[in-house]
Amino acid sequence: MQLSAGLRAVTLERHDIAAVTELVRLCQAHDGGTAERTQEDMEVLFGRPSFSLARSAAGIRDGDVLVGYAAIPWHRESDVFIAPSHRGRGIGTALMRWTWEAAAALGYASIGQSVHERAVGAIALLEANGYAHATPRGILAL
Repeated sequence: MQLSAGLRAVTLERHDIAAVTELVRLCQAHDGGTAERTQEDMEVLFGRPSFSLARSAAGIRDGDVLVGYAAIPWHRESDVFIAPSHRGRGIGTALMRWTWEAAAALGYASIGQSVHERAVGAIALLEANGYAHATPRGILAL
């Protein structure tokens, strides 16, 4: 993975759950105004027998701080979160490409990614790399 000086790719481990949760919640609050994912959610994801941290997740650290996280938690679907303070430094591009390689290694012909509608930088990056808007999942609200 090509990264800017000072950044390094890391293999995540179960003890990283709190840092991953903190990063995901920071990004969700920044992009959408509400942090929805909980540490319990991440513990369930990381604890699933079918989920391998070594094959299905990656992290980016700036020193000791986790500033980027990517995973393929479900069949052909990726999660990518970059700390708002570190956006625009190539981390999203590196993790997007990592999802392509990880998906191929898992036998998936394609990979998608959920992105908040206000994450315009992420949307622009994905569209510039051939991603297209998919059909909404059908979440209904009252």
